[in-house]
Amino acid sequence: MSNLPIVFFVLSTAFFVFVPNDFSFQISEFPVNRGSLTITCAIAAVVLFIKDRLDANGDNVTTKKPKHTTPGKKMKAIIITKYGNDTIEYSDDKINVPKLKQPSDILVHVKAASLNPVDLMISQGNGRVMYNKMRMAKGEPAERDAELPLVLGHDVSGVVVKVGKDVKKVKAGDEVWASIPIWRSEGTLAEYAIVNEYDVSHKPNNLSHTEAASLPFVALSVWTSLVKSMAINSKQAKKRRILILGGTGGVGTFAIQLIKAWGGHVTTTCSKGGIELMKRLGADQIIDYTKEDFETVLSQKKQKFHLILDTQGPSSYQACLNLCGSGGHVVTLVSPLHSMTDKHGLVWGAIKATLARLKIGIPQKLFHSRSFSWGIYAPDGEALDKIKLLVEAGKIKPVIEETFPLCEGVAAFQQLSTGHRKGKIVIDVDDR
Repeated sequence: MSNLPIVFFVLSTAFFVFVPNDFSFQISEFPVNRGSLTITCAIAAVVLFIKDRLDANGDNVTTKKPKHTTPGKKMKAIIITKYGNDTIEYSDDKINVPKLKQPSDILVHVKAASLNPVDLMISQGNGRVMYNKMRMAKGEPAERDAELPLVLGHDVSGVVVKVGKDVKKVKAGDEVWASIPIWRSEGTLAEYAIVNEYDVSHKPNNLSHTEAASLPFVALSVWTSLVKSMAINSKQAKKRRILILGGTGGVGTFAIQLIKAWGGHVTTTCSKGGIELMKRLGADQIIDYTKEDFETVLSQKKQKFHLILDTQGPSSYQACLNLCGSGGHVVTLVSPLHSMTDKHGLVWGAIKATLARLKIGIPQKLFHSRSFSWGIYAPDGEALDKIKLLVEAGKIKPVIEETFPLCEGVAAFQQLSTGHRKGKIVIDVDDR
């Protein structure tokens, strides 16, 4: 382990203790003062410490590209063998049926899985630097293309085939749904998939496998970003005003139903073709962004929001902040973290991305008493248990635009890449 984290920690402390309050100058658009120097060095110390830990865990992991000649039954899957545009392919002879590696692993016979924009992002190589570090930390092959061929997919609904010796939550024959970590190179768009006990939940009884597979990833993206971050919960949502940008996508359709199930007031944006869907899901106010600018419309009505969920990215940041009331929270699901780490490496990329967020967030908190944060996704079986109750109560329903058989997975991804979805695209894996 290097001494750099200690050096930056000492520098952070020194800047805070010894630099005068009135010390300040500008470098480009960034202010340099006691606060910015202290925060930058503290961030560097934390990021370098994490990097050292990841490197230490990955020291004994081979970076030589495996030949994938392990004998075993082959399975059908949607994979990539290289990164880039138009690299997604269907295979029936390149991927082995995965095996249990950890005592908490579960082998699932996949009945259905769904597509998410993150799958396209991964296929193009975006976020590769960060995800390979995570793979190495978990003892999986990574770097120098060792993670390839890579099976895409993160949602799954299916039947348990086999469980590890420590698994208590489910047993062979149980119908389950789950979503797996983004960094996993063995995805769910295949006949079989490995999930961890902590990421799995029993499938809602009132849903088919096709319906169930459409929900986990988007549901957990919303749940982790809004609920686990303490931006809102079932009690806080009552009678609160929430703005959701991009209501017709997978995230938007789930978020609208969740907030309405909790008694909140939902305003959302969509094109003309999505208005009827938004009405069916219970949205209280719908703005057609092809005809009206949502900030102009809502500002004229002097409407402020307790929570704003942004799915559009930097072009919408300032509008969202302007519409957020004092004590409110803006959460964006589009951050520069992947692009920054790919461009600058894990350490400096993470630092630059964090500084970009702090540049927005600190002034907002200090001068306007509102929060700005990045939304994140994390697998969570316990959260799926809670979401299952809402589904079985009829509060949340799957929204599926189209289904494809596994052998037409490439066409399904081409459809996904066109954008402007109304719900999810699902792959029926067990379509025999």
